[in-house]
Amino acid sequence: MTPKELANKFQAMDFDYFINAALDRVPSNLDTREGSVIYDAIAPAAYVMAEMSLNVADTVLNTFTQTASGEYLDYRAEERGLTREQATLTRLTATLTDENGQPLVANIGDRFASIGVEPNYYQLTKLSNISGQATLTAETAGEIGNSYIGQLLPISAIAGFGNAIVNEVIIPARNAETDDELRERLLTSNEVIAFGGNVTDYIKFIIDMEDVAAVQVYPTWNGGGTVKAVILNNQYLAPSQALIDQVKNAIDPSNSSGNGYGIAPVGHTVTVAAPILRTINVGVMISTTSTVTVEDVRQKVEQAIAEYVNSVREKWGNVNANERTYTVILYRSQIIIALLKVDGLTNATNVKFDGADKDITLTTTATIEELPMLGTVTIDG
Repeated sequence: MTPKELANKFQAMDFDYFINAALDRVPSNLDTREGSVIYDAIAPAAYVMAEMSLNVADTVLNTFTQTASGEYLDYRAEERGLTREQATLTRLTATLTDENGQPLVANIGDRFASIGVEPNYYQLTKLSNISGQATLTAETAGEIGNSYIGQLLPISAIAGFGNAIVNEVIIPARNAETDDELRERLLTSNEVIAFGGNVTDYIKFIIDMEDVAAVQVYPTWNGGGTVKAVILNNQYLAPSQALIDQVKNAIDPSNSSGNGYGIAPVGHTVTVAAPILRTINVGVMISTTSTVTVEDVRQKVEQAIAEYVNSVREKWGNVNANERTYTVILYRSQIIIALLKVDGLTNATNVKFDGADKDITLTTTATIEELPMLGTVTIDG
């Protein structure tokens, strides 16, 4: 019996179950109808027992990793030395100018807000060596701070302030790890033991960094003692140079590479890199119902294809345990499955990647690590 089946068994023990079970034991010559003395005497106890049964069902579910949720899943994680990954803060670069359009030097801690009905708030956390350039950190954790590029308004009083423009998001944030994500990580955490600088040790350390979502690790990629770690940011996209440098310095500081001053063992020279972006164009032929045109569903079709490509990127760092390799494949059949879920579509055929009728296996070797990016989507109907 699975935990869910056992919980369902307890959940089925409701008020009717307990009141009927109790009344079945009352002598048949007594009145047991609702409103009778014996019924009214037993009913409160039946309610209490039904509530207790629901509590037992919750306890059963939260006892096992496969079915626990919320804080109870966190407790299960702590038993294995893991914790839920919390939401992180977006970091971005901005250009600050004074009233005359000249570079402006603000102060650490100065606050800014994006323009909009629900603004995001940022705090200046680092000044660049280049005059007028600064790094800002979002005050609210999560992906909400990743999307804004444009003008900022000062919240702090900044003498001579003229303008502030967001240049780029250098380290995007992520939302807190969901129950399903934490559960999957827990259930796979004991497959290989992380120890002493083995591949699993590198993977665990890098993935546990708050700004990294995925990594491919290649040992001895350039001779004995060399290790290559190719990383993705929290949006499963190519990382900025700032993030690459951050990970490199945590694992194997550049100013003393190979000497064991990071988490890498003595003698390990670690290279941290970004993958090569491979843009893939998609073409598809669709059929719709008589009341729907291609233009009516175009946006949903493009969104479905984009979500599929995103899902492939999310599995980019998964290791093939038996072969100890990485496999990243785009399947035409999965595109069709995704499209058939779009309302108004009756069929999807002739799916092509870059004009070819075949699936695409991306290169994932120690020298070339490709990351799929969606290019143009051509829809015929």
